[in-house]
Amino acid sequence: MREIIAELEGLRSRSRFYLWVQRVSVVLAWTVGALLALIAFDFALRLPGAMRFALLVGGIAALVIAIWRYLLVARKFAPTLTQIALRLERLMPGVSGRLASSVEFAVAGTDQANPLAARSVRETQSRLTGEKLRTVMNPRNTLRDVGILLLLLIAGGGWAGMNPAAAETGLKRILLPFGETAWPARTGVASLMHEVIGETGVHPRGQALPLRAEVTRGDEAMRITAHYRFRTDDNWQPWQQAVLTRQGTTAVHERLVDSSADELEVYFTTFDDRTEVERVRIVPPPAVRRASVTITPPDYAAEHQATYEAQLGTGLDSRAVTSTPSLIGSEVDMTIELNKPLPVPSGADARDRWLMRTFDWAEADETPAFVADPDQPNRWRLRWTLQRTTVLALALFDEYGLRNDESITFRIEAVADQPPSVTITDPDSDRAVLATAVIPLRAEAQDDVAVTRVSILARKQAAGSSDVDEEVLWQRDRTVREPSGRLNAEIDLGPLDLNEGDQIILRATAEDAYEMDGETHGIVESSPRRLRVISELDFATQLRRQLNAVRQNAIRIEGQQTELQDAVEEEGVRPGAERAQAQIAERIASQREAVEEIHQQMRDNRLDDPALDQLFDQSSDLLDFAGRAAAQALDEMAAGADKQDIAEAQQEVREELGDLIELLDRDEDTWVITRQLEGLMREQQRLAEETDQLAQQTMGQSRDELSEEDLSELDRIARRQQELREQAQQLIEDLRQRAESMEDVDPQASSGLRTAASTGEQRELDRDMEAASEQAGQNQLRGAQRSQQAASETMQRMMQDIEESNRLRAEQLLRQLASLIESIERLITVQENELMALAQAKEAEDFSGRDRAMIRLNQNTQAVATEARNAGPDARRIARALDRAGDAQGAAITALRADPVRAKDAEDAENRSLEQLQEAKRLAEELEEQTQEDELRRQREELLDRYRELAEEQVALRERTLELQDVEELNRRQIVEARRQATRQDEIRTALDDLQRATDEIMESAIFSHVHRRMDRWAREVTEQLQDGTVDLDTTDRQQWIAQSLGRLIEALEEAIAPPDDFDDGDGGGGEGGGGGDQLIPPMAELRLLRGIQEEVYNQTRHLNQRDDLAEAQRRQRHRGLGEQQRELLELGRELLEQMQQQRPPGAGAPPQ
Repeated sequence: MREIIAELEGLRSRSRFYLWVQRVSVVLAWTVGALLALIAFDFALRLPGAMRFALLVGGIAALVIAIWRYLLVARKFAPTLTQIALRLERLMPGVSGRLASSVEFAVAGTDQANPLAARSVRETQSRLTGEKLRTVMNPRNTLRDVGILLLLLIAGGGWAGMNPAAAETGLKRILLPFGETAWPARTGVASLMHEVIGETGVHPRGQALPLRAEVTRGDEAMRITAHYRFRTDDNWQPWQQAVLTRQGTTAVHERLVDSSADELEVYFTTFDDRTEVERVRIVPPPAVRRASVTITPPDYAAEHQATYEAQLGTGLDSRAVTSTPSLIGSEVDMTIELNKPLPVPSGADARDRWLMRTFDWAEADETPAFVADPDQPNRWRLRWTLQRTTVLALALFDEYGLRNDESITFRIEAVADQPPSVTITDPDSDRAVLATAVIPLRAEAQDDVAVTRVSILARKQAAGSSDVDEEVLWQRDRTVREPSGRLNAEIDLGPLDLNEGDQIILRATAEDAYEMDGETHGIVESSPRRLRVISELDFATQLRRQLNAVRQNAIRIEGQQTELQDAVEEEGVRPGAERAQAQIAERIASQREAVEEIHQQMRDNRLDDPALDQLFDQSSDLLDFAGRAAAQALDEMAAGADKQDIAEAQQEVREELGDLIELLDRDEDTWVITRQLEGLMREQQRLAEETDQLAQQTMGQSRDELSEEDLSELDRIARRQQELREQAQQLIEDLRQRAESMEDVDPQASSGLRTAASTGEQRELDRDMEAASEQAGQNQLRGAQRSQQAASETMQRMMQDIEESNRLRAEQLLRQLASLIESIERLITVQENELMALAQAKEAEDFSGRDRAMIRLNQNTQAVATEARNAGPDARRIARALDRAGDAQGAAITALRADPVRAKDAEDAENRSLEQLQEAKRLAEELEEQTQEDELRRQREELLDRYRELAEEQVALRERTLELQDVEELNRRQIVEARRQATRQDEIRTALDDLQRATDEIMESAIFSHVHRRMDRWAREVTEQLQDGTVDLDTTDRQQWIAQSLGRLIEALEEAIAPPDDFDDGDGGGGEGGGGGDQLIPPMAELRLLRGIQEEVYNQTRHLNQRDDLAEAQRRQRHRGLGEQQRELLELGRELLEQMQQQRPPGAGAPPQ
């Protein structure tokens, strides 16, 4: 058994040996393998030192753990023999369960004392006989691990033997991670910074700095890293890294970095290569810190333009351009402050070349004066005379050759002083005007510096001529000293002696202050404005066409209002309705302005057409009411009123526009036929004057004795008279046709046209014109004149018939309005009584009979509304107010008949009725007042027109009489002419007498009657003298007095109805100045006439002794006559003063003295 135990002990020793060998081999194999792997890994990836250090530490830590946890544990391996025996039992089934116990029995000696133990030992020995226990142990694992270790050692030793430097480098890099040992580079990188900074090693601050490097070995797309740091204020900043970007397909890599520092250090690396550290100086490039300019204008402009001063900034923004162009010839003084001093050449030629290069100065321009301040070398100053817009594109270079990194440009704007521009702004286009027009003019001139004079000149271009007269007929000037000048003036065409077809050529001229080297711009003229003189008929027709445009617009507006009203009644106020109503109100207002503009044209041209003037007033009135109604509808829409109230206001708009449309349409017929008649009268009068001139030339000659020229003129007059006869025939036919067409629209106007046609037929206008034509053809010119006179009188009578219809219409309207006002007042009284009765019924709660009373009131209201409609178109607004009152009364009746009675609704309706009745009364009173004023104005105009006609005839008659005054003894022909003049003087006297008798106001006016008596006495005396063939100073002086008296009558009436002047005492003269009050001849007119007569007596007295053409007897006689006149004037003055005091209302001031 000892041999077995000895074998077991050997087996135990061998197992411990194998275990140690195996564990040591494993640890060494891992250590060698890891070291080789790390060297290979580092060789492949060029691990940084930190990572290598981390791996080294990790490896050492793993080795320590392996020794501690794996190798040292093997030292504790010491199994007992029993444990080995038990392990053998598992391997040798024959001794299973026996070997371990037998070993224990043998070791303990139990087999010596215990037979059973001895037997067990013997059996175990017998079974183990021939067994080799040492073969039980398997060393393959140990041999394997030792083999692995040997393989690693051989591989590592072989590699080290073949490449000892690499092995050394690898071991050093792994074992000494922070050492300088490095693998041989597989890549190459070279710095290209010399391309960026050149030889100076300087880079401009503020510009991006390219960090540039090139791959010299390896893949051109490999990663290159720039390591750089900046120095700022003597302090180095930490290193920074940036990966460069490959530039296209080249080996160059680049990265831009900011250069806001003083210095830069940089080197480049790949994963296994790097460059040396390079240093770059960073300095600021040349730049402008600030610039300023002072521009002094030329001498001639110094008074009008201030010196221009501006800060131009750095030349990099909009400040570098002068905001206001300066005049060419101005002196420019520019200061430039740089960020650092720059080198400036000292030689004159070199400096000139440097100036041209530095400031991009044009070679053609004079080199500017350049000054560098010695005390401040970074401050430059330039001075030059501005000849054109100057652009200074600065090219600045410093001592390192650095140039300004941004484009620095200064622009000094220049402008040439252009000649002034002038235009006529009013009128803004050519116009057709009357020869009596007063046209407002406005000329406007503009200049770069100053306008010195503005003028408007008028020249004449005669009808039928293409040449404009050189003579200036009219001129106005104004001296100015401003950049713009305006001249307002009025040109009165009346004194310019213009005829139809003539043209006035208006031009505005202007001069400016420009003066350079003795040169000026001269006088500049505007484009012409032409004022073409046309006849009154053509001008009135032109106004009519404009009014027709107003009518067409009114039709369109009325249609739009109808559509909107229908929409409101059906759907209520929808979105957009307010805007549509506002547009209608605006269009009505624009038509009102258009009517006013047309009316102003009439006033500017001083067209005396009362009918047309009245038409404008009526049109304006209708548009005013339509505008107010449209505004009311808009207000009610905005306030959310009931749609019925809105529709009523809209209906009023439509009705007012309808009246306007009808007015313009109705008046057209009367106006056209009246203008035709007026034109025919003018042509007849002109032909009569031509006949009279020919009669004087051919007096006493038969047709056979006439010259060819006279015969031609005679035939022309006869043909023209025949043409007028045909026009008169057509006119009478037109009168009848238009009278029939207007019968239903305007009965009064229709009656006037029919009466005029009847007058032409009854007075045989056609026969008179035919006779005039035949007599003219037979050289019976005196007979022709009588026939022409008869024809003229007939046409005058026809015109009076037409005008008489207007007078009759006004009289009838006044009668109807008086009746209407009385009826409306009764309706108001009844309505007020009904309101009081309704209040009492509410208190008593008994409404019986109230509905019947309102029914009667409603019937009466409708009857009065019908009466208002029958009064004509002018009273339609009154009728509409009455209709609204009737509608309110109907609503009251409905409320009173309701069950139960709606007393509040009835009261509201009756109040609305009262308001409408009061409105109707107000409208009727206003219309009555306006009609009275129109009628009074018409009568005044008729009286003035008649006075003017007689005054013109008297002046013309005196001029003819003066031709006979110088003749010592009249011959037979002159005596005949004197008697003809006597007849004409008596006709004027008779006309004045008829005018006085036909005008009650003249008969009632003491002053006017006195003047008429004086004119009648003088006219009788003149007539007697002319009949006797006596023509002397007394004759012509009396004619002069008659003409002057007529002039005084005209002035008195014109001044009395004109706006108040300095003759009034501030309180309106008791209400009798400036319009004449409600009298045809107001007291103020009498007072002005008295003053005028007194002035005339004074003038005659003052000049009487100065005249040397009077005999002594004549002088004494005139002294007596003047004394008598003075006494009469004194008495008349007292009488007038008493009359004015009696008529003056209580509490009014004293009458004018």
